[in-house]
Amino acid sequence: MLGNVYTNMLRSMDRPKAHIDNLDEKNRTVMFYTNSKWHRDWGGETVFYDFDDNIIKSVLPKAGRVVSFDGRIPHSARPPVTAAYEPRYITVMKF
Repeated sequence: MLGNVYTNMLRSMDRPKAHIDNLDEKNRTVMFYTNSKWHRDWGGETVFYDFDDNIIKSVLPKAGRVVSFDGRIPHSARPPVTAAYEPRYITVMKF
């Protein structure tokens, strides 16, 4: 069942911290990257970690990209660089 739905805006001055979305093994998080254009040099990746804080996956923003994952996986966003065209936006859906 769909729970929360919201949009995150990430700017170059933001400093997001690694977190988990849920402790329930049945729950999933789906992220939809909504910027119409994004260049890889602008940063803004979503980074996934193991429980020893090692990076296991890094996902670049791309228009229309959808990422679905177990909400128990620690993750964070890297802020876009100051030269980025605009803030990075994602719509998050938690099931």
